[in-house]
Order: sequence, then C-alpha cells, then structure tokens
Amino acid sequence: MTIDQIGSPMQRLERHRRFWQAEQVERPLIAFTVGGWSPFVVSGATSDGYLSPDDLHPEAFVEYYKDLFALQDELEDDVYRSCQPYPSVPWMEALVGCRVRTSVGGHCWAEPLAGGLDELLQARYDAENPWVAKYVEFLDFYHSVFPQHPLGQSILRGPTDVLAAAIGDEAAVLACVDTPDIIMQAMHRITDVLQSFLEHQWQHMHSYRGGNVMGQYELWAPGRVSRLQEDATALYSPDMYRRFVLPCEERLCTQAEYNLLHTHASSLHLLEAILENRRLRALQISKDDGAATMEILLPGMLQARKKGKPVVVKGRFSIDDIDMMRSYLSPNGLCIQPVVDTVAEAREMMAYLTRW
Repeated sequence: MTIDQIGSPMQRLERHRRFWQAEQVERPLIAFTVGGWSPFVVSGATSDGYLSPDDLHPEAFVEYYKDLFALQDELEDDVYRSCQPYPSVPWMEALVGCRVRTSVGGHCWAEPLAGGLDELLQARYDAENPWVAKYVEFLDFYHSVFPQHPLGQSILRGPTDVLAAAIGDEAAVLACVDTPDIIMQAMHRITDVLQSFLEHQWQHMHSYRGGNVMGQYELWAPGRVSRLQEDATALYSPDMYRRFVLPCEERLCTQAEYNLLHTHASSLHLLEAILENRRLRALQISKDDGAATMEILLPGMLQARKKGKPVVVKGRFSIDDIDMMRSYLSPNGLCIQPVVDTVAEAREMMAYLTRW
C-alpha cells in the first residue's frame, strides 16, 4: 500500500503534511461534506427575533457530532472532522457590537451598528464579552465530551466582512473612496479584535496528533491553523484590495503558519493581489451551486498552484468536473472536497477520485 492510499492514522497525517508542502503524491486529499452545504442545524433560537449568547447551548449539538464521527468511520476519506462553535453565528460581528437576528430554520445575520462607523472605531476586544464566553464554552464542552476528536475554529469573518455588516456593503465600498483614512483605521481596528480573539481561542484549543485541525475544511497541520474569510471583497477593485485589505491579511497570516483564505468565484478578479501575500499558505475556492463552473474556477486554481499555494476546492462536482481537474491539475498541493447528499454518492465518487 502506498502513502496515497487509505491506510493507517500515520499515513493520513503524512498525506496532510504533504498537502501543505505540495510534495509529490499520487492523488489529491479527499474530504466529503455529506448532507448538503449546511448539514449543521441550529438548536437554539427557532423563531424570528434576536439571538443572545444565552440562546446557544453546546449540548444541543452532541447528537450531531456523534453522527458526524460515525460518518467519518464509515466513509474513510482523508478528513479530520472537528468540533467547533456553531458556525452560523456571526461571532466577529457580534464582538464589535452588531445585534444578531435569527429566523425559523436557524439562519443568523448581523444587523448594522446603530452608531455606524463611529461606533466601529471604538470597538475593543473584551475577553469578558458574553459572546467570547459562549464561544469558549463550546470549545471546553466539546473537549470534555469528545476528547478523542479535534477542536476547530468556527467561521470568524475578516475585516471587510465585518465592516460590511457594520455599515452596509455599498457604504463600506464608497467610504473606501470618500474617507480612506477612516476606513483604514476601521480595518485595522477589526483586525486587532480578530487577532485578540484568535489568541484567546488558542488558549482553549488542544493539540491533536501533534498539531491542529482547521475547522470547516478539516485539514490537519503540524502547527497552528487559521481560516480567513473576506467575502465582501467581491465589490473591491484590485487597488482597493492592495491598499485596505492586504496589510490586514498579512497581519492575520502571521498568527498561524498554516493559514487558508476562503474565496468564491466573485472574488477571483482579485487573485493576483491576493497571491501577493507571501504569508498566505493556502487558497480555498468554493464552487457555489449555480454561480460558478469549473471552467471559471480552473484558471484561478492553476494560478494559485503556480505561485506555490496549495489549493482546496469545495462544491458539487460532476464527473466532467473531476475529469477537467485531472486533466489540468497535478494532485500535489490539491485537496478536493465534494459536497454530496448521501453516503452512497460519496462512496461512488471516492472510487473515482482515488484514480487520479
């Protein structure tokens, strides 16, 4: 059996290490999401209204994780599935003062700040903030209930996303033109809060097999890991990205050697600027349903790989999509994360993906 076949735990760790180093392999890393894009359902507020930290209870998700870990044993893909604070909560937006709204079905979003940009500029990290306390309560609880499984970072959105939530998408972009110095201050203020939050989070993380696992993409690395996100940059020009966003992303990347930036096709016009960040370790691209084709995503994936960045691509893939990736992409530094509805669908695709 080669290192690239499903095998022992040590072989799996070695495949992840080789992914980060983009070393020679026979096939990509493979990690399935079964049950659609968002199988993690809320069990807190279940009606329209505002969400508070007291509405969230980590014990409500125990059965979900039991099923998830049973699925991991059944699938035998490369992933290290982790426990993480409920990812639908806009944690960062709440930390800077945005109120969190909910609707039936567990969807959450942040309301703009009543005080707008002025209020955002006053944001400070407070380790006693109830949202911080709830976040680390999730981590501590899961470690006590599932000590044999890793903990992972939840979705913590970056400066542009938090700015857009606090004052509005269009207002944020216009302010970059009208009041650039103030926006620069706001971006770095958000970055300060996020960096402090990440440092606090790591005090409640626990080493897993000598490293850590990245939540959402479930990648193991032999050191600190961090998942970054800047979806609001879809409205930014390359020059705006370089001026306002790149310095903040470079700061965030210094906190964890094994970092990854989540992107969509809507931000690929910024890829050249994004890849100027020498501290960025890996790029993730989502193939959103109905919004992107492999023909659109493939040039960006190739560009990132030419820059030496490992690439994670997640989405619903057809056999034609896989054939196209196989034709143009080396498996070195590549992780494919299919979104499927059933275990049977995953098994069928697994047999195809292992023949790279």
